[in-house]
Amino acid sequence: MIKKNQDNKNHKILFIDDENDIVSLFKDVLDDLLPSSTINTENCGRTAMERITKDPNYYDLVITDLRMPNGNGLKVVKLCNELNIKVIIHSSNYSSYHIHLKDKKFEAIDKPASGEMFGEKVIDCLAA
Repeated sequence: MIKKNQDNKNHKILFIDDENDIVSLFKDVLDDLLPSSTINTENCGRTAMERITKDPNYYDLVITDLRMPNGNGLKVVKLCNELNIKVIIHSSNYSSYHIHLKDKKFEAIDKPASGEMFGEKVIDCLAA
């Protein structure tokens, strides 16, 4: 069982995935896990990067898929690294991108992941 966030901090999290059912499912997980936090979602890497650059100090954590239309997750990871935003890659094929990610700082979780595994990764990343 996942422990809910104990610090009651209003974390700002952006979840990015082009699959609406994945976005809906994991937004619900994040809302339950971090009830004091603000969870935003995007279905497109390009619009997510626009949102991030609009206020580079807003997000504490960005969770992104890698393969998406209109801007891929690799660009999102790079942008987050440049802005010192914590990032979790949530993708079924992130290991195939290892050559592009070798100089990047990130956490990763394979898709599909259970809500519990996903939640634990998020809590650990926010605590680090």
